Amino acid sequence: MSHNRPLFSIVIPTRNRAYLLRYALQSALDQTFEDYEIIVSDNCSADDTAQVVKELSTPKVRYVRADKPLSMPDHWEFALDKARGQYITYLCDDDALHPDVLKRVDSTIAKYGSSLIVLGSAIYYGDNWLDPTRRNCVATLSYTGRTRECDSRDTLTDLFKCLDTYDAPRMQNSFCHRDLISQLQAQYERIFLLIPDYSFAAFSLASVPKWTYIDEPLRLQGVFAQGIGATTLCNRGTPFQGFVQEFGRISLLERVPLKIPVTTNFIAEALLMVKERVGAKLADFEINWEYYFFGCWERILIQENFGVGVETDKEEFFRVLAGQPEGVQSRVRAFMKGAATSHPLKRVARTIINSSSLLMRLESIVRSPKNIVVYGKEAGFSDILECARQLHTLLSRKVSSS
Repeated sequence: MSHNRPLFSIVIPTRNRAYLLRYALQSALDQTFEDYEIIVSDNCSADDTAQVVKELSTPKVRYVRADKPLSMPDHWEFALDKARGQYITYLCDDDALHPDVLKRVDSTIAKYGSSLIVLGSAIYYGDNWLDPTRRNCVATLSYTGRTRECDSRDTLTDLFKCLDTYDAPRMQNSFCHRDLISQLQAQYERIFLLIPDYSFAAFSLASVPKWTYIDEPLRLQGVFAQGIGATTLCNRGTPFQGFVQEFGRISLLERVPLKIPVTTNFIAEALLMVKERVGAKLADFEINWEYYFFGCWERILIQENFGVGVETDKEEFFRVLAGQPEGVQSRVRAFMKGAATSHPLKRVARTIINSSSLLMRLESIVRSPKNIVVYGKEAGFSDILECARQLHTLLSRKVSSS
C-alpha cells in the first residue's frame, strides 16, 4: 500500500473461533492483488484468536478488539468504523476467498464503475457438518463466468419472501463503495441491524437502482456445525444462544406476528426494522406472508427433527395463522399437508433443503451433470483453505470431465 486509503478493506469479524479464523485470514493474505488491507475485529474472544492473528500478521493486517462483548450487528458496526478502503467487504471467520477475488473485482470496477459488486459463491461443508456424506466437500451451481447488472427492485421482491437469499448483496459476499456506505450511515445512522447481512441488503438495494453480479464462485461459504446459522436452523444450540444473549434483552422479535426463534422470523424482523427507517423507498415492498408462514413452518419441522421441543411453537403457529387472510391460510395449510404425508427422513431432507434458496438450487447437483460437487478425499483437499486455493482448478476439472 503506497497511500493512506487502500482500494480494498477485508473486514473479518470474529469471536472464539480461532480454529476457523486461521483459514479465513490466510485466504485473505493469499490475494494476488496488492492494494488492500485486512482488519481482524475481535469481539472479546477468550480463545487463541489474538495469537492466530499474531502468527499470521503482516503489514496488511490490523487487529482490533472490542472493549466489551457486542451483539453481532453492533460488532459489525464497530469493525466497519476501522476500515479505510474505498471498497469494503466482510469475510466471516468460517468462510474463505479464492486468491484472485480482489483482482477480479478490480477489473469489474474498471469496466462497470459499480458501487455494489456481488461475488458468486460455492458452499464448503466442514468436517463436522451434520450430514456425514457431505463433509469436506464443495458444491456449486453451474456458472457462466460472466458479469451482469441486476435490478434492485427484482432482488428486493425476492428478499421480502424472507428466504435465505443466495445472490443478493449481503456484506459477506459484496464489495461496497465507501461513498455508498457513508450515504447510508448519514441517512440511517447504521446499516447493520438484527441480522446484519440482510439489513445491509435491504438498505443498499433501496439506495441503488442496479448492482453488479460476478457469476463465478470466488468465495467459499463455510457450513460448520458450530455456525450461528446452522444452530439457528437446526437445534437452537450454543452458538445461537450466544447470539441472542449478546443483545441483552429477552425478545428480539417485536414486529413479526410469530415469536418463534427460527431463521425466517429473524430475517422478517430485520427487514421490518429497515422498512421503519427507510420509509418511502421501500413503501412498495411488504413481507410476503405466504412465504413467511411457509418458511417458519419448515424451520419448526427442522428443529423438531433435531430434537427441539416445539409443541408450544406449533400451538402459536396455528393460532396466529388462523388470524391471516383466508387465501394465505389455505395455501399454507395445503403446503403443510403435503409436508406431513412424506416419509420422515425425506421430510427432514426436504425441509432442510427448502430452508435455503441456495440449498434448493444446489439440490439439482445430484440430478444434473451441469452442476458441480467435488469431494476432498478424491480431489486432494482437506480443509476450506486448501479448497479455496484450488477452487477454480477443481471446478473446471470437474466440468471438463463430466
